[in-house]
Amino acid sequence: RAAVVTDGHQVAVTMTAPATVRVTVERHATQAPTVPVIETMANVGNAFRASINLIQVPITIAYPMQLLTKLRTEQTNCLLCQAGSYSNLLRSTSCQQCPSGKYQPDDGSTRCLNAGAGNYVPVGGRSYRTACEPGKYSTSATATTCLECPATPWPGTHQPDPRQSACLACPSGKYAARKGSSACTLQPGLVVTPTYYAKSIVLDVDNSAGRWAEFRVTLGIWRDNEYAYDLAAGYPKPLAATRSGSDFAATATITLPRLVPGQYYNIRVEARDKDAASGHFHTDDATINLAATTCGCRSDERTGTPTGFLISQYLGKVQTGSLFVGSTLLWFCGVARSYGCAVWQVYFTWNDQSFCEDGFVLESESRKFSTCLRL
Repeated sequence: RAAVVTDGHQVAVTMTAPATVRVTVERHATQAPTVPVIETMANVGNAFRASINLIQVPITIAYPMQLLTKLRTEQTNCLLCQAGSYSNLLRSTSCQQCPSGKYQPDDGSTRCLNAGAGNYVPVGGRSYRTACEPGKYSTSATATTCLECPATPWPGTHQPDPRQSACLACPSGKYAARKGSSACTLQPGLVVTPTYYAKSIVLDVDNSAGRWAEFRVTLGIWRDNEYAYDLAAGYPKPLAATRSGSDFAATATITLPRLVPGQYYNIRVEARDKDAASGHFHTDDATINLAATTCGCRSDERTGTPTGFLISQYLGKVQTGSLFVGSTLLWFCGVARSYGCAVWQVYFTWNDQSFCEDGFVLESESRKFSTCLRL
């Protein structure tokens, strides 16, 4: 037990038990009520020394000895926060993890560092940051993930280097084949491959880059005796690109139907980029100057041989005949000529087993009747 007198107060510090230090105040009757508050404490040899401040509240305060010992130990032997964590408070009893988007490579830090543009930190408690890989980028100082370089609008972007904050536009003549490209691919032009049939022409357009969304087809019919053609009815005609699910198919198929067998056509195909405004077609186009339908059915068009063939003639001798010589079906192509169509109108019927028999050109005794043919 020790006693001191300060400002008319007698202050007693007593160790009442091995685990407790008790401080009490005895005051004169004329003094205001006060209470001691221990500000500092320490062991000096075998004695316990306390610095006491008196406040105007009549109360007795008891401090457990275990708490005093713990506080004294932590104040004289502080631990360092490990890398990936920090503490910015005095007398802190724990460290805080660095949040995602930040990191701290050193021990004993009071703050965390931002990942910085071109880098990311996906989870908290990290002692390092990760660079965005080629084809990706990050603009945020506290990014938790990287973004892929976009492939749209056409021709798209790319990024060949790591730890970047932006993507680069693909140069002229190249495009980004997909999102997250680290390099651009050579840009395919408008490539059109025709396949000719008796009554139609099928155009396959290379769309492997997924570039084209719409086509505009112009069909011209060549005249017989001069180098000129007339625009076919219903053309130019806009046609949407073939799709495969939500994406564009690698090959866009365009069919030009209801054509005349053995006829020459001029075909022009224009294409619109998928990111271009509606109706805005590319300046490059593909033109097939002399596209000719076949004279008759191709072998892969046949589904059967016509049977029960009959010919009748109006305003003339009624005839019956066959378009077969042996087992060979005859069809011919050539320059059409008229031989009195008003008088010699020929009608023929058959049991149809194929869809393109009206591609025949009828010939009898070296006279061709294709001009007069009515189907």
